[in-house]
Amino acid sequence: MKRCCKCKVQQPIKNFYKDKSRGDSLQPRCKSCKAKIQREYRQCDPEKNREQARKWYKNNKETYLPKLRTQRKQNPKGVNMANKKWRSNNQERRKAYYLAYYYKITTEEYNQLLKSQNGICAFPSCRRIILHVDHDHKTGKVRGLLCTQHNVGLGSFKDNIQQLAEGIEYLQKYEDTSELTEEEK
Repeated sequence: MKRCCKCKVQQPIKNFYKDKSRGDSLQPRCKSCKAKIQREYRQCDPEKNREQARKWYKNNKETYLPKLRTQRKQNPKGVNMANKKWRSNNQERRKAYYLAYYYKITTEEYNQLLKSQNGICAFPSCRRIILHVDHDHKTGKVRGLLCTQHNVGLGSFKDNIQQLAEGIEYLQKYEDTSELTEEEK
């Protein structure tokens, strides 16, 4: 047992990180206090810490990546749980990254678009509220927000107006026929 110099709680040895330079070969603070101090330090200057992390990764890439692969093979459930926890804690950050990476828009631009459409699909007759970004596949320019059905429908026609017109023509042809068959009955 050892007493933490920060929280003053007597704890088992396993709750302390090793430090060979110290007499008892253990750090004076417990792991939870050490983590709290490090978290506070990183929050003081996040950009500086991000830069340090990038620099460390660049210098240690050759040794870090094989260790990471080994950890993932040895404990895939633990890695999956950690990823799941991170995703649930960082939903806004993930959304911002997704919008910037795939559509080159910010979260603010997305929210303005959503507000301009009153939070519903851009198709006039549609009232669905679960929306996806619709964009021109040739230019990448964002056109609006559509429900899944309309977004997938337009995507199936590959933004080809001629094909869409032919599809409309086809549907109208069979719509007229179905009305005739109903009158005959």
